[in-house]
Amino acid sequence: MCLSYLLEGECKMGLLYLKNEEKQLYSAYGLTVYGRQDRYEWTIYNNKPDENVYTSLRIERNGEEIYNRNLGNRCIFEENFNRTIDNFLWWIDKDNPDAYDIDNAVIKDLCETNSLFNHLIGNRKRKEQAEANEKARVETIREEEQRQIDLIKQYCEKKNLLFKQYYEKAYLIKLHNKDVRQMIENADNKQFEELRDFMDEHPDNKDAVIVMNGNIEDIARQIA
Repeated sequence: MCLSYLLEGECKMGLLYLKNEEKQLYSAYGLTVYGRQDRYEWTIYNNKPDENVYTSLRIERNGEEIYNRNLGNRCIFEENFNRTIDNFLWWIDKDNPDAYDIDNAVIKDLCETNSLFNHLIGNRKRKEQAEANEKARVETIREEEQRQIDLIKQYCEKKNLLFKQYYEKAYLIKLHNKDVRQMIENADNKQFEELRDFMDEHPDNKDAVIVMNGNIEDIARQIA
């Protein structure tokens, strides 16, 4: 019950204190929010239903309190809280603001409605997610390529062939002269181009011959 009710018999401010205990309201990004829920009565809008509000706010990070305020009449409406709190905690986690900045943001973004804040944080979250998705996509491709290379190497070991990777291509080489193995294995791309051209132009040479070549994915599919 609000103070004006005690003095005048009605709650002109519309805030009804219910003497509820503090409870956990939300948790994300290693942060947990606690608050006390009360009610707001729209005395000037008779057809508007009462709303849940939070009159206190406390935030912990990994069990350590980083913010605590009794909001009083500067309450947070539940609807705005639900719409904003995930963005609010994400901002704390990413930008690591001090207590002063958190307090200002509580008033500006939670006690009041700030569509711009939600819009900007939403854009940052989407950008971060897009970057994470791209990183995961590239990692998946890399892992699949490594699986294919391992498969080709196992095949070469079984067939006594030398595997040589040249950019996105694989060359399976039959050695007639074991002394050239190290030279082919250690050749950089430019040096290997010369060796490859020599083996292509002289398939009857007595050192080494290419028995299979192509994209890594195609070679892996052929020998699978």
